[in-house]
Amino acid sequence: MGLLGFLSRLLAEILVALASYSLITLFITYKTGFLVNWPIAGTLPSLLLNWNRIHDWCTQILCQNGGTLVLKGPWFTTRDTLLTCNPDNIHHMLITNFTNFPKGADYSEMFDLLGDGIFNADSESWRWQRQLAHTHLNSSMFRRHLVKTSGEMVEKLMPILGSIARKGEVVDLQDVLLRFTFDSACGLVFGVEAHSVLRSVANPFGRAVDDAQEVIFNRYVVPGKVWKLLKWLKLGKERKLAEARVNIDNFIANCISSRREELRKPRDIDEQGSDLLTCYMESELGSSMLYNFHVQVLEDHPVLPRNSVMLFMKHGLMVRLRDRERMGCKECD
Repeated sequence: MGLLGFLSRLLAEILVALASYSLITLFITYKTGFLVNWPIAGTLPSLLLNWNRIHDWCTQILCQNGGTLVLKGPWFTTRDTLLTCNPDNIHHMLITNFTNFPKGADYSEMFDLLGDGIFNADSESWRWQRQLAHTHLNSSMFRRHLVKTSGEMVEKLMPILGSIARKGEVVDLQDVLLRFTFDSACGLVFGVEAHSVLRSVANPFGRAVDDAQEVIFNRYVVPGKVWKLLKWLKLGKERKLAEARVNIDNFIANCISSRREELRKPRDIDEQGSDLLTCYMESELGSSMLYNFHVQVLEDHPVLPRNSVMLFMKHGLMVRLRDRERMGCKECD
């Protein structure tokens, strides 16, 4: 009985000591932002305690650790995250050795809202999409569209700010600039006017994008099995993402549908769309063909232009197509 009582008291003292240590450490972590790597939970408690100031906390711990550190996830997950603000490291990962740092399947699954676009793509798919986007963004037509769209947005914003200044009202400048950025992005990417700067309430598409960003950011903290279960059950924040996805898909589908109708109509060169959506839709057939096939013009085939307003070949364009997957990437380059 004496030995049992001694062990019980010892166990109680150990638990009290551990609880005291944990509370003191949590208090210090909350007050100072100090990063603690717990035996089982990893750095998750520190992350949760500083969630309300996540950007300032990340900056603080990066300064404390020389600009690069690893956030350890709970032992039952594989959620270890590398944080770095070192320019040399960033240059190494994004430029010098970009192909050695693929995003991977976990990243694509976490950002499933982006589909197979350039932000989720790897290797050849990413390289092809980057080349296509680079061509459009550097074209003179898109640059003129950029100047025109930005000028129109500024002309709409200045009277609003002038009215607020004359009335002496208090304004949330961050909200105004976010709306301005959103309207500019809609004009450049989709070629539509969102008019969110002129509205007292947020644009439904803009609100859906904000909700989606919040939920995707939350996936970094919640273990993968948890948020996947919530997604399957459509509960919690994942339900908000599902609703946001519907609004985003409907908005983009309407933009594509209306643009297809516009592209079917005859247009002058000055009336051609210069937004990214139009550029991608107009090059969809050609880009799909060149991405999947290696196109080679026959050696003896005469390539002579026909006298016409449109560019046609007098003798057609005789080519030989070969499947890139069967040939291999090196032979196709």
